[in-house]
Amino acid sequence: MVRTTGIPAILALAVLVMAVLMAGCTGSAAPPEEGGLPRVVASTSIVGDVVAQVGGDAIELHVLMAAGQDPHSYEPTARDIANVEQAHVIFVNGFDLEQTLLTTLRTTGASVPIIAVSEGIEPIPAGEHEEGEHDEEHEHGEFDPHVWLNPLNVVIWAENIAGALAEIDPANAETYHRNAAAYAEELRALDAEIESAMARIPAGQRRIVTNHHALAYFAERYDITVIGTVYEGSSSLAEPNAGDLARLVQAIEEQGITAIFVETSISDQLARVVAEEIGPQVQVYTLYTGALGEPGSGADSYLGMMRANMETIATALGS
Repeated sequence: MVRTTGIPAILALAVLVMAVLMAGCTGSAAPPEEGGLPRVVASTSIVGDVVAQVGGDAIELHVLMAAGQDPHSYEPTARDIANVEQAHVIFVNGFDLEQTLLTTLRTTGASVPIIAVSEGIEPIPAGEHEEGEHDEEHEHGEFDPHVWLNPLNVVIWAENIAGALAEIDPANAETYHRNAAAYAEELRALDAEIESAMARIPAGQRRIVTNHHALAYFAERYDITVIGTVYEGSSSLAEPNAGDLARLVQAIEEQGITAIFVETSISDQLARVVAEEIGPQVQVYTLYTGALGEPGSGADSYLGMMRANMETIATALGS
């Protein structure tokens, strides 16, 4: 069993520019003390779960964001910073998902390797939005960061995590790579399961509306069309625009959309207003996108989260 210290709020680390982050790491840290476990920090609950699968009980893991925590709005605490400064390595998603966290890190001067687990993944350009529509401090960069919604991308995560752990803890390198390979098989099986479930949905019904641009990787992998979003852009902190909402209502009505998908980690209030505006034929369904579910929810692991989403989407679209 992994030694996990749950930290409800996320860490505060020293930010590195995106290019350096995606290159892999910054700074260097002393190797684990003889007989001690590597101290590992993960940013989100989803990244943390994958790190746990690869590291097993060979690491001491601190996950900064709690289940249900929206990574877009995370603000690090002093305790988070302290945990980060004691770490041997920090794993983040990358693609500017943890922008606030990384900005805080820049001010701490912490010299800890930061590994972007999404290194090597082909990104999808971020959703289009009106200039000046979002708070620049929280806006993502040019790429959509929600890469984990395609399980095959998480295979790459596992490989990157194993490589980084093996570098700081060579004695357990074989264990990390073996764990990553075994988990990759589970991820490929999950991918096949989702692919089969989505293929059973008639092609004309594989059209959805989401709360914000979070499902692009899922949609691309499983041949689903996202016709619009309640909030434009890839950040859940985007501000709604009356004109955009009017166009969205029109598109939903014209294309006969019957489901709006929202996320557990951000407010669904505006999506429900949109659905009520159109009528009872449009229902709102909840997915897990930015964070795992609470313990016992059935979505408290990455595999469980994705299966829960698969079942919700299949039910909503009438497979």
